[in-house]
Amino acid sequence: MKIVRISIIVSFLLLAGACLLVNTWTRTPYGKLDVKIAILLKYISIRQIDLFKQGNSIEQSRAISAKGGKTLQAKPLVIKDISDRTIPGSAGPIPIRVYSDSKQGNLPIVIYCHGGGWVLGGLDSHDNTCRAIAKKAHTIVIAVDYRLAPEAPYPAAIEDVYSALVWVRENAARLGGNPGKIIMAGDSAGGNLAAVATIEARRLNTPPIAGQILIYPVTDLSKFNTNSHRDFARGYYLTRQYMEKFRDYYVPRPSDRINPRVSPLLQTDLQYFPPTMVVTAQFDILRDEGEAYARRLKDAGIQVKQIRVNGVIHGFLKMDGILFQADDVLMEIASFISEIPQNPSQ
Repeated sequence: MKIVRISIIVSFLLLAGACLLVNTWTRTPYGKLDVKIAILLKYISIRQIDLFKQGNSIEQSRAISAKGGKTLQAKPLVIKDISDRTIPGSAGPIPIRVYSDSKQGNLPIVIYCHGGGWVLGGLDSHDNTCRAIAKKAHTIVIAVDYRLAPEAPYPAAIEDVYSALVWVRENAARLGGNPGKIIMAGDSAGGNLAAVATIEARRLNTPPIAGQILIYPVTDLSKFNTNSHRDFARGYYLTRQYMEKFRDYYVPRPSDRINPRVSPLLQTDLQYFPPTMVVTAQFDILRDEGEAYARRLKDAGIQVKQIRVNGVIHGFLKMDGILFQADDVLMEIASFISEIPQNPSQ
């Protein structure tokens, strides 16, 4: 019995020590990290995981990203109808994936642009997110497998996304969707593309988009001088090194980086834009530019729902296997979609 008691005491002390150690990892000069995020960041640091480690090819970087992303995701939700197809694009066929969990017609349509710095990701990398939006928001979701840099730098990605928007508008009714309630959405680089597609729709005088959902979006590639770029340049998952690499691959010409088709924060006129939801993460290098875009839209009189999720880092929405915050935001997205009015021009 004495040995058992000693074993229990030792185990308790070891557990308490481990908890105290992990608790120290959550403390930062900028606030407290979610404990699971703190453990993840410590793991990345110890393993010295680097997407763009010297000598890595682009394909190796993509493989590392794909493998790492899957380990943090929940079991995919069951969706009634998922189909892969291609649609016409200016440079050839564009792969898309269509999600629908309802047999009803006239559903909202979400065009989803995946993140990954315009370099990583595809239809599979954000499959969980698209399934969740389709099921929780009772929408059709169309994921766009746009061309990636550096093989296809700017403006290839936005050309593909805009082509998808045109195709969706022309085929909405056939898909069971509502052409007056098309919503652009995306995370990170995909949030950038969603915002730019909304600008393009207005610039080209096409029927306006009903809403946009921008999840920790990139809004300014002309300079990296915000407080969040400074504070979270290293050690918080998405680093300044990664952002510089993504920018160099996607927009190799510095003169293009001041174009609103690359940096939507630099768009001079934001009037008559649709209702917008902007989600940011407390410990994200992109936090300030996303929130700056939300403020500019508000100042222009646009209806904006802005949410900062505390304790988490860039990319947390794809970490639905470990973070309750991901599901909370997905429910907020569903609520936002339900409140978007139909485009009156339809």
